Amino acid sequence: MSPPGNFLRGIGWRKRFYHPWFWRVFRHPLRAMGLRYYKGAPQIQEVELLDGRPLWLRAGTSDRSIVWEIFLKDNYCIERIEGRLACVVDVGAQIGLFSLKMAPRAERILTFEPEPENFKLLSRNLSGLRHQHVETFNKAVANRAGTLRLYVTPDNPGAHTAFPAETSAVEKYQEVEAVRLPDILDARKISHIDYLKLDCEGAEYEIMASLVEWGLDRISYIGMEYHPVKDASLETHSGEAMEKLLRQHGFAVLRVPQKRHPDIGMLYAERPSSPTP
Repeated sequence: MSPPGNFLRGIGWRKRFYHPWFWRVFRHPLRAMGLRYYKGAPQIQEVELLDGRPLWLRAGTSDRSIVWEIFLKDNYCIERIEGRLACVVDVGAQIGLFSLKMAPRAERILTFEPEPENFKLLSRNLSGLRHQHVETFNKAVANRAGTLRLYVTPDNPGAHTAFPAETSAVEKYQEVEAVRLPDILDARKISHIDYLKLDCEGAEYEIMASLVEWGLDRISYIGMEYHPVKDASLETHSGEAMEKLLRQHGFAVLRVPQKRHPDIGMLYAERPSSPTP
């Protein structure tokens, strides 16, 4: 991996100047660009990555914007980390795009997505011999194993959540199985995570609490979205609280709130003193 310090430098410019990356990411860049202008009913379409792997998404849904965020804008700043990574954990994988991007660089990936329709497309994206090192879980990740309610948003398949911020979001839900991340890691004798990615719509606080017990000093890099949680204390469930927690555990942290919704944002954390596994 790259030396500590590169990860947090200059974050943000790529989100504004990402258009040249169409030619670096897709085999047919103009066809990929056309997804932005698709106005029909949602339908599954394929775009081919430059390395020949297929990427399946639902045109006409938020899938397209997530493709842009991960592959073009590098929202999780993984391109700042040089070299191969031994273990990557992707929580809130949606249709598997982050794991798809990381697959050529990682020795092992654990990928979690609880919503069944998302998971079907995830399984399609991460199938084949080139993804044999990716282990997929059709499960939620929480601080306690069992079942939980996953509140679904039919108009935005990237925003299903167990912790809705608004009362209007709690009308439709599914019962899904939940696991504790430390249990999964210990069962596989995984002692170190090179990169932890979290996009789990409010579950990040519970997940991080469980990882405090497991050992945050065993994680090198974290890239995550943080979200508000209805009726939760801002002292424990906010971007500021998450930043404080990670700093207390030795991470260098950069928090980037959204301009229109500052209670939502990205948070990047790097352990400067962590040795390369």
